[in-house]
Amino acid sequence: MCHTLLIPQLPLGKRYLSLVGELDVYETPLGGDCKLVQRVRRVFDLETEVLPDEPPDYITFKSSSELDQAVRACIGPIEAYTDERTLDDGRQLYIMIPPVTVPPIGLAFDALAEVDGRLLPLGPCSFSSQEAQMGKSLVTTLTGASPRTITVILKSSKDTAMLTVDLFEIWEGELRFEDVEVGRPP
Repeated sequence: MCHTLLIPQLPLGKRYLSLVGELDVYETPLGGDCKLVQRVRRVFDLETEVLPDEPPDYITFKSSSELDQAVRACIGPIEAYTDERTLDDGRQLYIMIPPVTVPPIGLAFDALAEVDGRLLPLGPCSFSSQEAQMGKSLVTTLTGASPRTITVILKSSKDTAMLTVDLFEIWEGELRFEDVEVGRPP
């Protein structure tokens, strides 16, 4: 059983609360009357902090030349392809970002595809340094002629890290993958 205690209109800052919980334990022998066996009383001292509407983010950026090289090395060759069967008025551009190794630090990116001088958003993309990795698949819609090559850009993003549950320290930087060939679906 879980209950929420709401205390409206507290000013911002730390508060110290004491909650008292009482539990009565009863016993009913077969065919007998119910009787109180035990009464337990516990006091719970809690410390809580009342925050503004938007909690502060706890994401920190890290960067160094060694870390930059290690992050670049952990991303495998990027694949891109278009599927012209998916839409009547355009095509889907699929980007596959495979990791080669687990990154040395959390990675959280806003992913973009540069196609004929236009930047197309691909969405958020994150990799944790705490677990085995799977590749990421990103999609956007293309209009116009199918490109032969594109540039994939991965920009560090606090907003993307905030969408995760395990990224608090992320790499700061930008990765550019130039001349990624666009093929047909496998």
